[in-house]
Amino acid sequence: MLHKNRVKNRTHMTSFRVIIISFFCLILVGSLLLMLPISSRQRCVTSFPDAMFTAVSATCVTGLVVKDTATYWSLFGQAVILMLIQIGGMGVITVGLAIIRASGRFSAMILVSLRDCGIPCFTAYRLFAMQALICSA
Repeated sequence: MLHKNRVKNRTHMTSFRVIIISFFCLILVGSLLLMLPISSRQRCVTSFPDAMFTAVSATCVTGLVVKDTATYWSLFGQAVILMLIQIGGMGVITVGLAIIRASGRFSAMILVSLRDCGIPCFTAYRLFAMQALICSA
């Protein structure tokens, strides 16, 4: 019986794990896109450390760069950086909530995630109502 509980806890994704994994995936995808030759003006492959540093900096909205954004990156690369800044600035969770809301799935998943964070149910409903007003505006 104890072993079954351990296995169940390992497979359950908490909201904190989802946040960390989504940040990691966003940075990894951004790094891979910035490594493409189409991302640089010279049409050359950008090294992984340079692309990764730029993606992390853009996602975390710190503004540090290795390569000058205006001269090194092409329009595609600048668009990738802009999307990373937008998603990082709004927060991965806000973007995830918007996608869940746009897909038409019921908000029970959101309420369960808020409950996992320790937010009471009544407060969770108020937060969801505020999010619904913001998304509909």
